[in-house]
Amino acid sequence: CQTTLANFGKCDMIIEAVFEDLQLKQKVLAEIEQNIPDHCVFASNTSALPIHQIAANSRRPEKVVGMHYFSPVDKMELLEIVRAKKTSDDTIRSAVSVGLKQGKVVIVVGDGPGFYTTRLLMFAGAEVFRLLQEGATPKDIDRATKKFGFPVGSATLFDEVGIDVAAHIARDMQTVFGARLGDSSMPQLFQDLVKNNLCGRKTGQGLYIYQAGV
Repeated sequence: CQTTLANFGKCDMIIEAVFEDLQLKQKVLAEIEQNIPDHCVFASNTSALPIHQIAANSRRPEKVVGMHYFSPVDKMELLEIVRAKKTSDDTIRSAVSVGLKQGKVVIVVGDGPGFYTTRLLMFAGAEVFRLLQEGATPKDIDRATKKFGFPVGSATLFDEVGIDVAAHIARDMQTVFGARLGDSSMPQLFQDLVKNNLCGRKTGQGLYIYQAGV
């Protein structure tokens, strides 16, 4: 494990995966740009924050791209590559090449709140919480969504991503999409779970209860 940026001088690509906070991601990018070669690609694993905002203060915005992996990463084949207006063709080619070498199914999408996949998933997520309020169990929801073709059940997905992360994204998406996202209480439901430290697998309990080693 490395906690210094001093040895990043020979990197060709860096994938950032810090918490979904715009100022934090901008800070990480600014610090990293002081320690990397000019050709190095900076890829953010953000699931919702617009890439052009992350790169707003970058000295090389053409080298900034989104590479959105999906949880659990070892099971989910999709990789969403996000192109901002200033992202160069060479940067996109590099990101696609890395994704293909990782065995991912790669799609390239335009920049904007939630990109392509998170916009879809948040609407699906709103329905998950409506079903829970109506009495469905997490197992019911997982069974139905996996039968429909999803590789991971929709309830399990929230626990894998982290309900705290999902809450942060939901709040941002609610600001952008408003009533189109559905019941405005959904972000508050997320917050209630987070306040009780029910953040999913990483805290041992979320929509499911987890045991060590299971």
